[in-house]
Amino acid sequence: MAPPKVSLIAPGLEELIKTFVAVYGQGNLLFVHLIFGLAEGLYDFFTARKKVLAFLLSIITHTFFGFITLFFLVRLNMYYGIIFAAAGHTLYNLSILKLAGGKQ
Repeated sequence: MAPPKVSLIAPGLEELIKTFVAVYGQGNLLFVHLIFGLAEGLYDFFTARKKVLAFLLSIITHTFFGFITLFFLVRLNMYYGIIFAAAGHTLYNLSILKLAGGKQ
């Protein structure tokens, strides 16, 4: 598991990258989030204690963050989408760290 500081900074950067790749690359926002989730899920599968659960949660949560981004992108703008997805991603990471007790 990542240190708490990384868990606070990485989600914002990750959501920014995923959204910029989709929007400026004229790709599918949800598909980009799904692919990021799949990549992180594969990493988790090989490094986490609960391999299958970690794999599935990575895919599900990243896709969900894509839905959050899309919701706010359509209703407000891309930056609100990134901000709200990053906030959700950060809260999720902090919850996982708390549940894991800081252990790997």
